[in-house]
Amino acid sequence: MSESTQAPDLLRGHTASVLCCTVHHSHAILASGSEDGDVAIHDFRSHELAQRINLGESGPVEVPSAIFGVEDQQVFACAEACVFQIDMRQGAVLQRYTVNNDEINSLALSPNGTYLAAADDTGAIKIINVRTHQLHKTLTGCHSNICAAVSFRPHHPWELLSGGLDAQVVRWNFATGRPVRRWQMGVELVQSDSTQAFNPPLAHNIDVASPPWAPRQFGRLVAVARGDGHVALYDADHVDPGPKKGKKVKGKKGSGGASGCQDSATAEDTGRLREGQICCLTQQDGGHSASVGTVAFHQASNGRHVVSGGNDAALLIWDWTSCVPDDSPWATTMPEGLEADSSTGYLHRISHGRKVNAVATCRGTGLNTFVADTSRTIKAYSIT
Repeated sequence: MSESTQAPDLLRGHTASVLCCTVHHSHAILASGSEDGDVAIHDFRSHELAQRINLGESGPVEVPSAIFGVEDQQVFACAEACVFQIDMRQGAVLQRYTVNNDEINSLALSPNGTYLAAADDTGAIKIINVRTHQLHKTLTGCHSNICAAVSFRPHHPWELLSGGLDAQVVRWNFATGRPVRRWQMGVELVQSDSTQAFNPPLAHNIDVASPPWAPRQFGRLVAVARGDGHVALYDADHVDPGPKKGKKVKGKKGSGGASGCQDSATAEDTGRLREGQICCLTQQDGGHSASVGTVAFHQASNGRHVVSGGNDAALLIWDWTSCVPDDSPWATTMPEGLEADSSTGYLHRISHGRKVNAVATCRGTGLNTFVADTSRTIKAYSIT
C-alpha cells in the first residue's frame, strides 16, 4: 500500500464547512452544500464558482445532501425537513417538498429522473414523484433509528437501498413499499474487536456502482461506510438460502419478504444476515482507524476501486477485487478485464488532514476525486 500527502487543488466559495458534494453526470461541474445553507456550483476545470444560492430562509441551516437532476442545471438539495428543487442557471428555487416529518439526511434520484428519495431522522424514506410533484410512497417499519443514506439501484427500476444508524442496510421495493431483505452490520465480527466495542457498525453511507461507467454486473454491488471503521461490500442480489428447515424466522408485522425487518439478530439468524457479503476492509487489513463517514465506487476505475473517507482524516482508495475470498462466486465471475487479483493489494492512502464528510468521483485522468471536509474549501485530487 502506498501513502502520500498529495496537495489537492482547492475549490473556494463556501463560507462554512462543506457537508456534501456530487459531480454532474456529463459536465465538469460539481454541486456542494454547506453548514450555513449554501448550495454552490463549481466548474472544476476552471476552478470557478459558477453559482451559489442560500436555502436559509429564516436563518442558518445545514445542507447535508445535494444531487443533480437529469436536466442540466437542475439540483435537488435538502435543508431541515424540506427538499428544494433548484434551477442553478437562474439561482432560484422552483419547487419545495415538505413531506418529511424530521430532518433529511440523504437524497437520491432514480435513474430515469422520476422519483426522488429523501431519508430522514425518523428512519422513514419518502418517495416523491418529481414530475407530478406528489408523494408516491412512504417506506417505514425497518429502520429503528436515523436513516442516514439512500440510493436507487441500476437495472432495478422499483428498488432502492438504505442505510441507518440502527446498523442496518435494507433493500426495498418502493412500488409495494415493502422490504425485500436486510443486512445487519457487524454480525461477522468477533467479540474481541476493539474498534467495534467503541464504535458500533452504524451504516453512515452507502453507494452503488452504476452504468454507463461500471459493468452491468457491478450494479449488484452496494458499498457500506460503517461506524466501526470498516467498509463492507455486499451483493444485493444474493439469493438468501433462508432459515433451516423447522426454524421459522418472523419479521415485524407487515414488513413482508422472506427476510422481513426485525429488531435484532439471533444466533440462528447471524449467518443469514451476513449472506451476500463479498468482502470487508478492516483496520487490520490496512483500512480506517476510526469511523467511516463516506464511500463511493470510483468512476475512473469502472467501479473496481472504492474510495472512502472517515474521522481518521484519511482518504483510502483500494481495489476491492483483491479482497474477494477465493471461494466466493465473485472470484471467478468478474467481467472480462476486471478479474479478481489478490496480488494488487490496496492502492493508495492519502493523509487528507481533516475529517472527511463526503467524497465524489468522476471519469478521466484529470481532477477526478472531490472531498468535502470540515473546512470551507472542496479538495480536488487527481487519482489514477
